[in-house]
Amino acid sequence: MHEDKMQQFTWMFIDALVELYEWKIKCPAVWPVMMGASVDGTQKPTNEPRDDNVRRNRKNFCYKYNIAGLNYQVALATWTNRVLYSRADPGSTHDITAMRKEFIGMIPAGCRVIADSGYTGKSDHEKEVFAVKNCLDDDEVAKFKAIVRARQECFNSRITSYKCFKQKFTHGIDKHPKCFKAVVVQLQYAIEDTSDAGEPLDTV
Repeated sequence: MHEDKMQQFTWMFIDALVELYEWKIKCPAVWPVMMGASVDGTQKPTNEPRDDNVRRNRKNFCYKYNIAGLNYQVALATWTNRVLYSRADPGSTHDITAMRKEFIGMIPAGCRVIADSGYTGKSDHEKEVFAVKNCLDDDEVAKFKAIVRARQECFNSRITSYKCFKQKFTHGIDKHPKCFKAVVVQLQYAIEDTSDAGEPLDTV
């Protein structure tokens, strides 16, 4: 098949997966009593956005790779194989800054989100919501947090197994978030599938 035709069909397939995103990736309006979540970000390099007036766009600068990129956030339910939320931000966006934009407002009082030190908040509300590693945690709590964070890292590693995340993305910075949504949808189907073909996350 001609390369141009192949690219056309590839983007048609990606667009079809993106259409499923709003249906598959949902944060519940009312959280169950025992529901918890974890969140983590991953940065991915892309090509520099073209701008005739600005040679370097520091907003999209990704410090991890020292190049233009995007910062992706993913939140998982703790007790079920569900992706609750994801978003894409410019590479310079700090993890907790990305969460302040939307996700933190979705978390009801009494529910906590296990995260790494990048989500250490300044306000009392943020400190209450994000459960980061704490030297005052007893052994059981510390172990539980470590397991949940490892589970989150497992999901993020599956994202990076896709070619569009393994290497620098050169098809335009505006298209990469679309690929991200398509990957998240595919992984949601994989982790919820309990058949031999499924790839559920290890439950805590």
